[in-house]
Amino acid sequence: MEGVIYYENEQTTYEEPEYLYILLETDKYIPTKKQITEVMKHYGIVDKIDYELSSSGYPHGIRVYFDYMDIDYFETSNMLSELKYCGKHEITICFKNSLRTKYVNYLVLTNRNNLFDSNYVMKKPKLKRTRNIIYLNYEEVNNNIHALNNDVRYLDFKVDKLDRKMDEITSN
Repeated sequence: MEGVIYYENEQTTYEEPEYLYILLETDKYIPTKKQITEVMKHYGIVDKIDYELSSSGYPHGIRVYFDYMDIDYFETSNMLSELKYCGKHEITICFKNSLRTKYVNYLVLTNRNNLFDSNYVMKKPKLKRTRNIIYLNYEEVNNNIHALNNDVRYLDFKVDKLDRKMDEITSN
């Protein structure tokens, strides 16, 4: 029997949803298709990913369609159980850049109709002017300075060693 999971003499069945809907709130980053595929590959084989745009052109949701959902896998059965009994599931997507790594949680629903059951109200994104200044924390700055000092000391040592060899060659 496909799609049936047994727990202590208890039979639980899960229906594979048509698609999963990832909710994008106004303060969240917009993940790329590669990032979504990386997270969703734990649940099955992703067929296509569609961004749902608002009337103002900003994405406010992502639909993820699956070719095959591995219901026998524990992660998938756990997610489907949460979707069945809670109505929502939470995933974490990693955003990396050269300075830091940030993990962001997103709500996953079984379809767009469950959106208003999750106590979520869609708002227009807040548009504000910002200055393009990169903010660093002190620990990152200190680590980078320490690494640069080590590199400079190593290069000084190598230059001194080459100078001594050159002096030795020229003196002979």
